[in-house]
Amino acid sequence: MASWRNRNRVLMPTRKRTWFLVRVTLYLVVIGFLIHARGNTSWQNLKDILKFSPETPSSLVISGHNQAPELIDRLLAAYQRDYPALVVSVRDGGTSRALEDLINKQADAAFLYTPPSATEQRLFREVTGDTAIVAPVAVGALLVAAPRQDDAQGLTPEELRTALRGGRPGLARFYLSDPNDGLWEDLGRNLGMATPADSIPSVMVFLADQAAVLAAVQAAAEAQRTDVWGLVSSLTLAGDPGLSPPPGVRFLTARTAPDSAAAVPTYENVATGRYPFHHRLYLACRGNDGATGGRFLTHLTSARGMRQVERAGTIPARQVLREIQLSRKPLGE
Repeated sequence: MASWRNRNRVLMPTRKRTWFLVRVTLYLVVIGFLIHARGNTSWQNLKDILKFSPETPSSLVISGHNQAPELIDRLLAAYQRDYPALVVSVRDGGTSRALEDLINKQADAAFLYTPPSATEQRLFREVTGDTAIVAPVAVGALLVAAPRQDDAQGLTPEELRTALRGGRPGLARFYLSDPNDGLWEDLGRNLGMATPADSIPSVMVFLADQAAVLAAVQAAAEAQRTDVWGLVSSLTLAGDPGLSPPPGVRFLTARTAPDSAAAVPTYENVATGRYPFHHRLYLACRGNDGATGGRFLTHLTSARGMRQVERAGTIPARQVLREIQLSRKPLGE
């Protein structure tokens, strides 16, 4: 009689083997039905989930490279070490451009400063049949850049709101990058301000990108001016900006409230919340036909992926630093 060995290397008769396979099949059918019924998952998506393919993707296209160039390059290099045959390419642009690339299937995954809005998710569903899958990857500081001669210190959220509305004496220009990159929307959410529409304060000047903002502040420093500020993200800079700002520029310290201590925008101060202005970097992929981007998103949001973010000198999205008080005395004494 034909036989088959189970995982304990014990011979199993054909009849028992057949009954075993029937039970496994029934279990899978029940699990699939429960996922469909309770998880509101379409049969087509369930089919894609259960489909097994031993082949790894041959290429990966990432959009939104400008959002965090050095971090993204290091993360992709680490991913390629796992898949040496994978051909990776990147596309520049901010949040709006990255979302367009993703929805038009010109990219497998996209890095964003802000997650897709409800309107954008509806558009994803109309075009691709499903909403986009989005997960936070990293945390960056929203940095207020000033010429090195500027002696401003300890900026509070209310003082920053006042400056953006043109109410800070002596401030002639507040440079921001193109709203399409998503940074202004992040700052507005951080401060409880609406994004600019028809009425924009005259102090606010929008430039092409964050590099142009930094260059404008550096030019003001060379001209010995102190009436210019600019907004950039720490994710676009190399190293810890609180410890090593670019030449001619200083990043203003900030405080959570008027009576709190001023904090330099270092890695530790941003992670603990002592520096109040921060934002997140997200990764998005298509939900319906984004297997290639989905693999990268799954990797990056795993514990291993978060460690790679941390090794790149950036705060992982799931990391929270806490102060621990050590004592030789037992609790209660």
